[in-house]
Amino acid sequence: MNHRRGISLIELIVVISGVSVVLGVSVGLLHRVMRTQSNTRHFFDRERAAMRLSGQFRKDIHAASEVFVSDNSTEGKPLIHLTLHDGWAVDYFTSTTAVVRTSSKEGIPSAREEFVFDREVDAVVHQDLEAHAVVLSISDLVSSVALQGISKPLDERNKPIALSVYAIKGRDLRMRTAESPR
Repeated sequence: MNHRRGISLIELIVVISGVSVVLGVSVGLLHRVMRTQSNTRHFFDRERAAMRLSGQFRKDIHAASEVFVSDNSTEGKPLIHLTLHDGWAVDYFTSTTAVVRTSSKEGIPSAREEFVFDREVDAVVHQDLEAHAVVLSISDLVSSVALQGISKPLDERNKPIALSVYAIKGRDLRMRTAESPR
């Protein structure tokens, strides 16, 4: 009997080509999984920033004694200025991809918080004087342009940013005194 101790060149080429096909498919799947994970992370980062912003904005408006809304077109000036009790002041500014909240007491800055979005956002504040309400509306510029003129459907992974926060000034019951029943 003739026993072979090695493998032939053809067997070696077949095994190497089979392994390369499996690796090629694995790399493609791994890339797709990593891209999906990245898109999911960006989506939840946007959602988290929107939830933090809406909660903080409501708390600030509810605790405010005075509200000054700017004309939304001035650069370097706050979008909204709130005067709280005990000399505290809160300002909201916008940058291209974030809404920035600063608080100060008697003109001395004490805190700064950024609510960052992963694309350009447009923030607008409206004040309803009769209802003592303030509405903060945030939308992303890319989606608003896409919705106006382009017939291409929006990608499911890149949902548009659309946030509207409605808050009533002075609604915080902890800040009321016995003389102000409102």
